[in-house]
Amino acid sequence: MFRYLLVVPLALSLCNTAWAGDGNTIKELVSEAFALKDKGQFTEAIEKFESALNKSPKNEQALIGLGRTYGAKRDYKTAEKTFRKAIKHHPRSVSAHRYLSLTYLWTQQLAKAEKTAKKATKLAPKNWETFHSLAEIQITRRRWDAAIKSEKKVLKLDSRNLHACTGLIRAYQAKGKLKKASKYARKAADIAPKMMEPRIKLAELYAMQGKREKGIKTLKEAEPLLDGQIRRIAILATSFVLLGANDDAARLYSAFLKKNPDSAIGHSALAEVRVKQKKFDAAKRQAEKARKLDPKSPMPYQILGVVAALKKNNAETEKNYTKAIELASEPMRTRLRFELAMLFVEMQKAEKAIDEFEEILKKHPDANQISRPLCQLYRQVKRTSTRSRKVCLKACKEVSIAPKDCSIP
Repeated sequence: MFRYLLVVPLALSLCNTAWAGDGNTIKELVSEAFALKDKGQFTEAIEKFESALNKSPKNEQALIGLGRTYGAKRDYKTAEKTFRKAIKHHPRSVSAHRYLSLTYLWTQQLAKAEKTAKKATKLAPKNWETFHSLAEIQITRRRWDAAIKSEKKVLKLDSRNLHACTGLIRAYQAKGKLKKASKYARKAADIAPKMMEPRIKLAELYAMQGKREKGIKTLKEAEPLLDGQIRRIAILATSFVLLGANDDAARLYSAFLKKNPDSAIGHSALAEVRVKQKKFDAAKRQAEKARKLDPKSPMPYQILGVVAALKKNNAETEKNYTKAIELASEPMRTRLRFELAMLFVEMQKAEKAIDEFEEILKKHPDANQISRPLCQLYRQVKRTSTRSRKVCLKACKEVSIAPKDCSIP
């Protein structure tokens, strides 16, 4: 009897230990799966989540994690199915509703996305992320007033929420209420004093209100944030160019190159600004320096091609653009082909322009802005073919000309 009493407690102890181990195992599997997902190892993550679900088929975190992983893989159909399963087992799951709404957003089921996001806000009225997700969907649907209302609820929950300010800027700018958009851009700059983007947006909004000098001043206030990084300099310099402050953009790149004289990207960037300043000889010198430093970069050749075109040197234009296209990868190659085709049109080299446009259409049959100039070229050279007919019919459709009235070569 004594021996039996010893065995029973031991058996119970082992049983309890086994159950505890299974519980920890599920938690560990889910944790490992999320780590794999974050590393982009989606197949392995899915296997881990499914292992967890084999042990606990209704586990909320495993279902949500599995759905998010399918979403990251862009398998939105399976992601939707998984989130709906999570909601079936956990009807008050905020995360399941939120991620299902985002899945609907990614698949352009916008009405469903908004409806589901609203359910998430009702389930968690004090969770700012649910209201911001709803606002993002409303912005996508161009429901500006609804988005403004949602983002203001975010600010009631978190008065210094940068995401809400960004959403309000977008919505008010879309409505043409630039002063209100500027108000939230200033607030965003105050919330994130080390970020350039809010200041750049504020400068843009000032310029749109006719306050160009104030916009340029705002950009200059962002200069201490550059930290010598070429990426940041490029962003700020581009903003200066957009506001017509080419000299300030050139100043930024020149200062960078004094400290980094062997930067091919820096020389190419300054060359582009010199073109904007109409200092073509200086642009050519900078582009040639960039080409020597990085002979495999298409950027210097493109700039040299632009300078040659502006100087009406057709042979150099074609030579440099051809080399840039050879070195470029997509989508830059397509853009360069389009530029060269348009330059051939100006040079009155119709056949060469046609060749470039047709090369674009081989890879991008639905490319915009191609049909009309190409159709005109077919008419010019009187080329009749199945291709020319198809292109011209598409060009006529784009400008609402009926097929019977379309002039086909």
